[in-house]
Amino acid sequence: MPFKLGEIGGEVEGVSEIFQRIKVLLLTEKRSLPGDPGFGVAITQYIPYSEDNKPRIMSEILDAMGRYEPGVRVSKIDTQRESITITVEGVGAIVI
Repeated sequence: MPFKLGEIGGEVEGVSEIFQRIKVLLLTEKRSLPGDPGFGVAITQYIPYSEDNKPRIMSEILDAMGRYEPGVRVSKIDTQRESITITVEGVGAIVI
């Protein structure tokens, strides 16, 4: 069972576990893990986020989700200047 972020000895399960796995995936810079360089997303290069870069950001997020969380369905991705909100069916909105 995964550990709960920010809480020593805490564990998560159910929707909270899915939410946490997605957040870890999307907050990890691609190529930063030597054991799995494909894990994560390469979107920091697009900060501040703009509508011009939205297709690239969406592609990175959807590719990562498809590879590492294939059972999860992204229903919406919104970009703001300094944040991205990903809406996931059955989980809710995740802001990164």
